[in-house]
Amino acid sequence: MKFSAVLCLIMFLSSITITVYSEESNSPKPATKEPAPKTQKSSEEAVEIAIAQVNDHKIYMSDLAREMRMMGVDPRNAANNMNKESFIKFRDQLIESLINQELMYEEGKKIGFEPKDAEVNAEIAKVKASTPNYNQILRMQGLTEEKFAVLVKRFMTMKKLRDEKIQPLAKPVTDDDIKKYYEENKEKYVQKESVRASHILLKTSANSTEQEKAEIRKKMESILQEARNGANFAELAKKYSQCPSAQQGGDLQYFTRGRMVQPFEDAAFALKPGEISDIVETEFGYHIILLQDKKPGRQLNLDEVKDSIKEVLSDKALNDALEEWLKPIREKASIKILLKSDTTPQTETKKQ
Repeated sequence: MKFSAVLCLIMFLSSITITVYSEESNSPKPATKEPAPKTQKSSEEAVEIAIAQVNDHKIYMSDLAREMRMMGVDPRNAANNMNKESFIKFRDQLIESLINQELMYEEGKKIGFEPKDAEVNAEIAKVKASTPNYNQILRMQGLTEEKFAVLVKRFMTMKKLRDEKIQPLAKPVTDDDIKKYYEENKEKYVQKESVRASHILLKTSANSTEQEKAEIRKKMESILQEARNGANFAELAKKYSQCPSAQQGGDLQYFTRGRMVQPFEDAAFALKPGEISDIVETEFGYHIILLQDKKPGRQLNLDEVKDSIKEVLSDKALNDALEEWLKPIREKASIKILLKSDTTPQTETKKQ
């Protein structure tokens, strides 16, 4: 069992970790294939449709919608973006996560692990102090201050339960476990070929006329000539580039294949360190690219990855212990699934 995305917000904001869910996170780069996430309107949260019940506590469609958003999935389009079988499996996993979270919270309350309001407020104050875009993050996830405070209290309760009752039951990870996992999963520990590139971007748009594009390209040809005549590329980027990376002299840092739009990727990986590309056209506009460095792909050795493997195995051991700990509690609990098999946050919102 893995806890879900609501937890990821808590983990991200305040280091309140009660589970072992983790995702590789890559900061968005200019010219990447995926657009930046948009702020989601939380109209579906106004529709309080009960989807499950754990003892006397109801879990609502708004909880499921929030879980989906925290996983990077728009709840309004989730069912349209994957096949029906995959969507139902994904949705049901999130519901199971919500059920297990409620069971943990109830057990923590019984034991006396629920924090006082002053402790919750102190934790939230730390979050606010360390998170400049705190309010924006809450809005993006459809959370009010009051709802976030409730979540913090619940997860502080579950964290204490995990640390004091479940963690001691987890099987310790040995060096032999780490070596065995590495040998069985070497393909996971391959460093892909990567390049470090800087670029200069002059933007065009779908609405740009051919004449406008020709003028922009002519300006880029002049900039390319300056670069090839020995002008400092970083200074040219700061002066001309319309990409946010201009402030860093156009530096995009290292990236692997699949991170950038195809024409940009093809051009960057075809260069040798120190070379400047011809003009590259993408959906974003015209680019010129300076390749700074190239790292070939290679197999990472055990010493390089043993810490990350230990974390993976420790996480699994904790999840296994949690599964076992929850079994008798789930058997005694009253758990009801209330939603229809094809229900989504989108379909329930439309019915209202």
